[in-house]
Amino acid sequence: MPLIKLTESISYLPAVSAPLSCDIVFIKTNKSTWIFDTGTNEEAAAEINKIDGPKNIVISHFHADHITNIPKINYTNLYVSKNTKKYTKDGIIVSGNMIFDEKGQKVKLSVLFFTNFSLSIQQVHQSV
Repeated sequence: MPLIKLTESISYLPAVSAPLSCDIVFIKTNKSTWIFDTGTNEEAAAEINKIDGPKNIVISHFHADHITNIPKINYTNLYVSKNTKKYTKDGIIVSGNMIFDEKGQKVKLSVLFFTNFSLSIQQVHQSV
């Protein structure tokens, strides 16, 4: 399962069926890497653990193909919905919008439909 690079800052591991594992998205900002879901297989856990620097994990929802690797990986922060925390037993609950300053970029986490996350990265243009 090779890591697929979409841009300089966005890549993903495609979903697999044996064992069932979701797509895992990596977004590199000026300050850290944001990882959307963790998958289930050892290859996905190894790819996540290879990343240097701060790692922020965002879990979209509590299904096993999205959360199984959480105990196998090293991360700085884990962001979950209230319902998902029942299954992960760890994480910062996001109940509305959260905005993070990533050294000139803004990261916005939002809860949609009360269980799933939206993650957006916005480049902030500063006037000189």
